[in-house]
Amino acid sequence: MDQFLNEDTVRVFDSLCQCDYIERHIYPNGQLHYEVTVVNGRQIGLREQYHPNGEFHGRKIVGCDFCSCNPQVVFWYDRFGDVSSFEFCLEYASKTYYFQTINPGDDLVYLFIHRIDTANPQSYHSRFTIAAEFARWKGKWEKHPFHGGDWAKCPKRLLRLYLLECKRRELDF
Repeated sequence: MDQFLNEDTVRVFDSLCQCDYIERHIYPNGQLHYEVTVVNGRQIGLREQYHPNGEFHGRKIVGCDFCSCNPQVVFWYDRFGDVSSFEFCLEYASKTYYFQTINPGDDLVYLFIHRIDTANPQSYHSRFTIAAEFARWKGKWEKHPFHGGDWAKCPKRLLRLYLLECKRRELDF
């Protein structure tokens, strides 16, 4: 227990009952890491997350289909208040894709495109499969197969779809 409390980990405070409550995760320094509503023993609703220094990190809807519940862009912030990443979903060729952009304000930008298996009843994160990965360096996009390969049949079309959607949503990075 001493090792757990002294390491840079998160302590979880929640209820053991099968009732509704707010689950709070606390950093060892006492700052709130994140809190989320739990209904019938399942995380669902709005999750607000913070940095160890107490600065706001972002908010996201959890416990349901991300794309159908929140078609908006989700922004995540670094500890200085700058956007560290953003994400959104799109439908393409009868499939749902989740686009995650890392470091949008830097010279080196990463784009992860995940295919979402909406029929999979397993946990939230097991439904995501990396379809394609790109990096933008000095204004040029390059495809990268770093995380287990490239399963998308049309990664360049997905990149074009992403760029058009960013333009439509006025996401200038």
